Amino acid sequence: EELYQRINMRVDEMVQNGLVEEIEKLIAMGFNQDSAGMQAIGYREYFSDEVQSATGKEEKISVFKDLVAKDSRHYAKRQYTFMRGIPGARYFNADSIPIIEQYIIEFLGL
Repeated sequence: EELYQRINMRVDEMVQNGLVEEIEKLIAMGFNQDSAGMQAIGYREYFSDEVQSATGKEEKISVFKDLVAKDSRHYAKRQYTFMRGIPGARYFNADSIPIIEQYIIEFLGL
C-alpha cells in the first residue's frame, strides 16, 4: 500500500513538473510512439487509445496519470519478483538513508 501511494505521488509530481508538455514538445520535434525513448513508462501511455480518446485536457491528464501509475505498479511488482530470486538480497526503506549507510559501512568492513 505504501509503495502504491509513493508511485501515485511520484506520477502526480512528474505531471506537475511538465511531463505532458515534455512529451508534446518531443512529438513536435518529430518523435512518435515508435521512437525508442517513447517506449518508456511515463511516455508510452500518452499514445494509448484511452488517453487519445479522452475528451478535454483534464480528462486526458487524469487517464494518463492512471495508466502511468498502473504500469509503474506492474513494473515494481516485476522488480520485487526478480529480487526475491536473489539469495541474500537485502531490502531497505528508501527513506532509511542512515540505516543504508550503516549497512554499507559494515558490509565493506570500514
